[in-house]
Amino acid sequence: MSEIKKITREQLRVHNSFGDSKKPDDLWVLVEGKVYDLSTFYKQHPGGYDVIEEHAGKDATKIFKESGHPQSAKKEME
Repeated sequence: MSEIKKITREQLRVHNSFGDSKKPDDLWVLVEGKVYDLSTFYKQHPGGYDVIEEHAGKDATKIFKESGHPQSAKKEME
């Protein structure tokens, strides 16, 4: 079983880099109280990578729920 790690809002906020020449892609989002590292996934996102870039380092729960993700996407997140 994996250990649950607590992430502060400040820690989340700094993981918002994409395409920056000084830092590698480093994209985290918060969805329903869980932080997801989408650094390697965001370019393959079926809905386009721009939505992930826009919410990098932020709470993306509202946009995630509003976009109507299929059950398979929610299962993959687990």
